Amino acid sequence: MTRAWPLLLVVACAPQDAGLADSGAGTPQPEGLGTDEAGVAGCLACHTGLTPVWAHPSSHRLLLGCAGCHDTVAGNTGPGHASTLPCSACHSSVSHPAGASCLSCHEPHGSSNAFLVRELLLRTDRTAAPVSFTKPEGASADGLVRAGSTAGPVGSGLCETCHRYTRYYRRDVSGTAHRTDWCGTCHTHAAGFQPARP
Repeated sequence: MTRAWPLLLVVACAPQDAGLADSGAGTPQPEGLGTDEAGVAGCLACHTGLTPVWAHPSSHRLLLGCAGCHDTVAGNTGPGHASTLPCSACHSSVSHPAGASCLSCHEPHGSSNAFLVRELLLRTDRTAAPVSFTKPEGASADGLVRAGSTAGPVGSGLCETCHRYTRYYRRDVSGTAHRTDWCGTCHTHAAGFQPARP
């Protein structure tokens, strides 16, 4: 069964100097959300390695541009010329495994994977693993896990990329049968992907 994308509420952070405008609905809305294409082009002129990842669609690209997360120091173009907001300024800081940095799994500038999941992850055993995850569903050719699906490279789903000792969806394709629908139903990001307990 293919699951449709869940409805996501996007919370955007504006730079500190952005004003707030009254939307008329009682909730102030940040002014100036949206990508300043000229500003981004200026950044990408030097940060050329980010050009291909920035080309992927994401809420960061659509809503913020570079200035949404980076504050530049006027007149400085060398190392350290821009500060970076922590991910927790806009997002939950819960991670999996506990204590890991958001950037261990997510590429904030863009990714071909859903939810800005990196295309290459460094496992806890220090080996690198390619990840292909384009649909928010469980076992499928494009979902979180490949085991039990008829297409896609087995072991390249997000969950099975790292799992070695779990009962389900291990990277060596062993393990017992398990649910095949959206893993996030029981393993939420807010809980560090620990299984929900009744």
